Amino acid sequence: MTAKELLTTSDAARELAITAGRVRALISAGRLRTTQIGGMHLIDPVDLEAVRIRRPGRPWPKGGKRAPSDPN
Repeated sequence: MTAKELLTTSDAARELAITAGRVRALISAGRLRTTQIGGMHLIDPVDLEAVRIRRPGRPWPKGGKRAPSDPN
C-alpha cells in the first residue's frame, strides 16, 4: 500500500460525513485503525467500514440505563 492510498483524518471525515475531531475520537477510542507516521494518523479506506455504520444520536450513559425523564 502506498501513501497515496491512505486517508488523512480530514479525508476520512469527509468520507464519513463527520468532523475531523470525531474521527480523532474514534481513533483514540480504538474503533478506527490507523498507521501513525510522525504525528499524522493515516487511515486505510477499508478500515472506514468498521465505523461507517453508526447508530444516530448519543450513546446511553454507562450502565445501559437512561436517565429518568422529567415529568413536567
